[in-house]
Amino acid sequence: MSTVRLFQCPRRTLIGVGAAERLPDEVKRLGARRPAIITDPGVAASPGFRIVTEALEKAGLSCPVFSGVIPEPPFEV
Repeated sequence: MSTVRLFQCPRRTLIGVGAAERLPDEVKRLGARRPAIITDPGVAASPGFRIVTEALEKAGLSCPVFSGVIPEPPFEV
């Protein structure tokens, strides 16, 4: 017996210079108060990732990070 799951992609995507600084406004617009970031170690170590987390912290959004995702996981995972 299979389980049906629903996956929805975001309807809004911010790109370009300054997009990370606008992320807190988007989080608040969605009504989220405790966002979490789930990523892999490579992304978590990137300079861009630091910009994102600093923007969230500056806006007073506590944001736990789980960076243990296996990048491009094999099918068996």
